[in-house]
Amino acid sequence: MRQPGDRITLQVTGPDGASRNVILVASAFNTDYKAASLSDDATAFVQTVRITPGTPPSLDEIRKALAGLSKEATDRGYPVSAVPNLAAGPDGTPASAVTVSGATGWKVVGGSLTVTVPQSPADTSAYPEIAVFVDSDGNRLFTDSFDNGSQRTGFAQRLAVNPSIKADTAALTALGGGATGADGTRANFIYGALTGTDRTFSSSSGIGGLSAPYGTTVVKFAQDIIAAQGSAAAQAQTIDSGQGVALSAAQSRFAEGAAVSIDEEMSNLIALQQAYTANARVLTAARDMLDTLLRM
Repeated sequence: MRQPGDRITLQVTGPDGASRNVILVASAFNTDYKAASLSDDATAFVQTVRITPGTPPSLDEIRKALAGLSKEATDRGYPVSAVPNLAAGPDGTPASAVTVSGATGWKVVGGSLTVTVPQSPADTSAYPEIAVFVDSDGNRLFTDSFDNGSQRTGFAQRLAVNPSIKADTAALTALGGGATGADGTRANFIYGALTGTDRTFSSSSGIGGLSAPYGTTVVKFAQDIIAAQGSAAAQAQTIDSGQGVALSAAQSRFAEGAAVSIDEEMSNLIALQQAYTANARVLTAARDMLDTLLRM
């Protein structure tokens, strides 16, 4: 654990035999040992452990993190008996030799370590690992850090090809251990990582149906995104086409109702004029009759 976001996952069992995971996430800034906010394991106890970037956590920091885990869990309402009771030691050992063990009925039955192998975007000393992509915000490695917020948030927008690779593509075929020459080992490793290694993707992406989280390769996930976007575009086009037909029909009916026929209107005007003339003659006759009656 040398980079923020590196993590140790410990599989532990309690006095009742139930299994839980304890995840320690490296952080360069968090000195309060608060629980990290994100984990693919909804039932795990997740806690940050302070490191200096490039240096593994000290025994003292691991102990503080384990103590912080217990306090954080009990503060959130977990009974003491349900919180993993773990200890780190022995004293006087280097960080690389720290042993984490259980107490009061708790046992550590397994563990795994997730680390960022290149130490910087320009680091090509690891073999065959190499940083092909970087976080364009500061041209930094993606380490899944939680410092200053989750690095995952908005990373799809910031993902960029490593400028060091673009400047010197020979690194993709370079031999390890400082040997001269070239081969396809590193390129094949990258290809395998993209096409043959399953990754976990958030269900919030809308990909994967009922699987939450969704596990597949990077290439397959990209293909699923393209297929989903294509399907959504086709569906939107179908809806738009149907709405266009309905709009055209409505506009046609409105035009029919609002249209003015010159012939029809002239015919109506002539009829009105004739009716007016007839009425005028009737009124004239009535006036003449009244005049005659008044003169008698």
